[in-house]
Formats: sequence, C-alpha cells, structure tokens
Amino acid sequence: MGIDTYNPTVRMRLANASKTRVLSLKESALHRIPDDVKNLVQLKHLDLSVNYLSEIPTYFGGFAHLKHLNLARNQLENLPDEIGCLPALEVLNVSQNKLTTLPSLEKCTSLKSIEAIENLFSTFPVGVCQCPALETVIFTENRMEELPDEIHSLRAISVVLNKNRLLSLNTANLLRCERLRTLNVDDNQLNRDEIEHFLSSAPREIRLSFNNNVSVVHTTDLL
Repeated sequence: MGIDTYNPTVRMRLANASKTRVLSLKESALHRIPDDVKNLVQLKHLDLSVNYLSEIPTYFGGFAHLKHLNLARNQLENLPDEIGCLPALEVLNVSQNKLTTLPSLEKCTSLKSIEAIENLFSTFPVGVCQCPALETVIFTENRMEELPDEIHSLRAISVVLNKNRLLSLNTANLLRCERLRTLNVDDNQLNRDEIEHFLSSAPREIRLSFNNNVSVVHTTDLL
C-alpha cells in the first residue's frame, strides 16, 4: 500500500520522515506497515505503537541507524530474526503484544533497554542474554515460571520480573550476572526457601525486592 492510501496525517509524516529521520505512526489504526517505510533507511526513531500490527517485515533489518523502536500495543506474536541485526538500536519496546519469545539480539551491540510488559513469555528469552551493552530489562506481567541457565550471560544492571509466575530464580546462574545491581521479582510464586537461598548468596550491592510472594513476609527492598 502506497503513501496515497493513508490518511493525511500518515501521509504527511511519511513524507517528512526522510528529512527528520523520525517517524511516529502511533495510534494510526494500521493493520500493516506502509510500503513507503521500507525506503526510510536513515530512520533513527520509529514509533508504531497502539496499532493493529500482526507482522513486522524483514526489511527492518536494514535500518542500520535506528536507535529507538516502539512496537508496543499491537498484535505481534513474533518478531523477525532481522530485528536482532540493528547495530545502533538502543531502546526496544514491545510491551502489550502476544510474544512468547524474542530473536537473538547479539548483534544489537548498542541495545540498552528492553521493555516487554504484558506479553506471553513463559521463560526468560535467551536471545536477551546475548546483548553486550544491555542495562535495563522489564518483563512485568508475563507468564514466566523459570529462568534459563543462559541467564548467567545477562549483562543487564536492572532486571524487573514482577507479576510473573516464577517458582525458582535459578540462583546459581542468576548470581553469575556480573553487572546485576537491581532485581525486582515482586508478585511471583517464590517460596521462603528460594528467597532465603538467594539472599544468603547474593552480594550486598544487589538491591532486591520480593514483595507478595508465597509465604514471604512483605518486605520492600531487602538489602
């Protein structure tokens, strides 16, 4: 679908994007991404949030200058592997979709923040563990029951996993995360033994929050 197919606001933003290198099509009632986006290879910021998108085209892998990508509040069930080939990407927001996994993000060498609130992840996506510059990951309100052994490779400083279904923290591997300084696992299903095992093993510089877990006294920011 060409530029003439869309409403005046969308057409104007598409026309200006080649100059500004910024494109926001937020709340544009899109069911598919306009074909003209393919030609905007110099984009730095792309906001496609609050639409009805169910698919992201593979040509996104050619957006070598893209720093911010917002795909929140769509109907996405998966992302193409090409999303993991964006060397300049710093911020990725895929919240409120239907994702169960993410592609390998190892080649996203600039990626600092991943926000994936309200999706369908049943385990922490291994592809996230491969990001060398990662600082913050937020996976609030998913369906995670466990953390994979590969979690030891995670480079994030802050990890937010509240409102999941975690029964275990895979402590032996999680504590191998060299840069981890903040961990939030409020509102999960961790038992007292699991919490105490982590607390007894964790370095004191890690800031922890375990509110509202099974058989755990409600304590904020246990240190």
